[in-house]
Amino acid sequence: MITGTTDFNLTKEEEIAYLKEILKELEKESEKIKRLTEEDKQAIIATQQYMHDKVYDMDPMEVRANRQILESMVDSAYNLLAKNKRLEKMINSPYFGRISFFFDDRKSANDIKRGSYIDSNGSFQIYIGVHSFIQNLKNIIYDWRSPIAGMFYDYETGFAQYTAPRGVMTGEINLKRQYKISGGQLEYMFESDIVIDDEILQEQLSKATNDKMKNIVATIQKEQNKIIRDENSDVLIIQGVAGSGKTSIALHRVAYLLYLLKDKIYSENMMIISPNKIFSDYISNVLPELGEEQILQMTFDDIAEHELDEICEYQNFYGQISELLENHDDNLIKRIKFKSTGEFLNKIDEYIEYVEQNNFIPESFGYVQDEDESYILAKNYEVSDFYLIDRFNAYKRFPAIKRLDMIIEEIIDKLMDFYDIKQTKIKKIRLRNKIYSMFKDSKDILKIYGDLYKYIKAEDMYVPEKIKLNRTIKTKKGGKVKKVERTLISYDDIAPLLYLKSRLFGVDSFLYVKHLLVDEMQDYTPAHYAFFNKLFVCKKTILGDVNQLVNPFGKESSQEKIAGIYNKLPKTKVTSMTLLKSYRSTAEITEFAKKIIRNDKLQIIERHGDKPDIIKCASLEEQAGKIIKLAGEYNNRGFKSLGVICKTGNQAEKLYNLMLGRISGITLLTEKSEKFDNKLIITTAYLAKGLEFDCVIMPETDKNNYKTEIDKQMLYIGVTRALHKLTLLYTGEASKFLK
Repeated sequence: MITGTTDFNLTKEEEIAYLKEILKELEKESEKIKRLTEEDKQAIIATQQYMHDKVYDMDPMEVRANRQILESMVDSAYNLLAKNKRLEKMINSPYFGRISFFFDDRKSANDIKRGSYIDSNGSFQIYIGVHSFIQNLKNIIYDWRSPIAGMFYDYETGFAQYTAPRGVMTGEINLKRQYKISGGQLEYMFESDIVIDDEILQEQLSKATNDKMKNIVATIQKEQNKIIRDENSDVLIIQGVAGSGKTSIALHRVAYLLYLLKDKIYSENMMIISPNKIFSDYISNVLPELGEEQILQMTFDDIAEHELDEICEYQNFYGQISELLENHDDNLIKRIKFKSTGEFLNKIDEYIEYVEQNNFIPESFGYVQDEDESYILAKNYEVSDFYLIDRFNAYKRFPAIKRLDMIIEEIIDKLMDFYDIKQTKIKKIRLRNKIYSMFKDSKDILKIYGDLYKYIKAEDMYVPEKIKLNRTIKTKKGGKVKKVERTLISYDDIAPLLYLKSRLFGVDSFLYVKHLLVDEMQDYTPAHYAFFNKLFVCKKTILGDVNQLVNPFGKESSQEKIAGIYNKLPKTKVTSMTLLKSYRSTAEITEFAKKIIRNDKLQIIERHGDKPDIIKCASLEEQAGKIIKLAGEYNNRGFKSLGVICKTGNQAEKLYNLMLGRISGITLLTEKSEKFDNKLIITTAYLAKGLEFDCVIMPETDKNNYKTEIDKQMLYIGVTRALHKLTLLYTGEASKFLK
């Protein structure tokens, strides 16, 4: 049993001695868990063997009872394995921080079984780690998400408070200490009045990056902690500058909510809409490091594929960005701008009202009993047009086409029974066809969508193509390849089409999702958000950076505009928070980025390094050689990752082919890639969003390649991926954005 001391661990030697005690207890607990796990394993094997041997002797009730016992043992073993996994991580690094807290209300302090040790002054010693460690009902180490641990992030020494289940607890922090423990060894510690700009933060920021995003529990800043622990917002919108840790904070927020709402909400009730599969893989380590299961991840393309597979072909996001980067099409830009506004969304809503009022033209009909069922429907007015319109309006809160199905069910359940009409499959099919025929284009959402542009007198804003595709048609004897004609729509039409479809035809909502994260918020239009609201009826955390807008022609997805969308919803608490400090890049790189896209509010963390290099080369081949040379130099300096960021996919592929065979470990990331390996990557700026590299090289930064507004956005995104070293290569004359 660990015991306290009079003046608790004020010296490094005492801290080391205390750490050794903690590690012993953690190792003892781990060994205990391993023994229990082995016992569970043997019990599971014995139960399985018993059920196998007695399979013919047991009655159904006994089988069911044994299955329940087996399931309970498996669950117990699984929980023990998860617990031991946490313990093994804690043996490596049990805690990272500590506060010494003196409660104002001593009675309340004594009533609360803190389990922390008290020094001679009566201050509680609160050690804080990624996971909690409870021994004999006492908290030896507190989980970073616990209410009391929140003071570590929010307060300096002096007055502090936190909200406990019994109310607000006040007091004084008279000591605040941070530790770096690795491999069970105390590498260093120091007193810390504040977290921001402290030595541990600087040390963490100065490190070479690993393969994937890591947790940041030891360096969470006060403004970040406020976002993580927000409990009351229905919609939380985060605008954060490049390198402010938006995505990492959002994932820590997920971990916090799972901790706060345990037994009410689980990892499978959380989802993140990611920009691409690469990014999904890049962030996949964070939640498991925090002891939580991975949450569901989808891209908008995944959603579009599910909703449009039987309707049309469609251009994906990266297809449209490539089109914008490679061909400056004024008509395309005009269409994108038009469909990216809140005004366009209002026109869709107006058109939906028009369709609901005008596309349903009811026609009276009746039933004729006929043995061969040749004439099921006839005009003897047993179902009147007045009845049909009355029922259509009665179901007004449902999508229009769904109302037709409800009317059909009502006729089957009531009128056919009333008239004693025999129900057959043929009658039901004919009834359905009859009702659907009363709604214009009820089976053709593309036709309805196309008519939208006629209604708003903007036919030139919709330019679908007809394309021939080979399709495998299923037959009784197997698949048959057949040429079919399909409609191809542009990416800017997907969100408006899906929203229209959801309003008129309905959509299968993700009702099991209780909290949704939307990353890269600036790349979605008001129509996207209107569709998301139909698909996900839950609380949301929405995050992004308007300065990293990949498509600069859709500028109505700023923090203010998105908040405006959600403020219109009834009983919805919308909170907006802003992150202005950039932690990723050195001060020199961040200042360089600010000259490309000005942001006077951006605050730079004073971590210094080399100034960005702008190097002229004679040709692309020479640039490839320069990259190979620099890769070797960076490796010798201890940097672990290099991102070579091009403007377009074609440029990235061309450079990759020039370097292939001349350097090992090179990877080309494309929109089809699903895994992230950041040792030496060639990719594009729009695929690199959210990623970071120790060193970034941007080739072909000449005046002809980076000249338009969207080119400037790509340049800014690429530059802000660099942590420590940035190099730009060009031939001829450098881009105007570099001058």
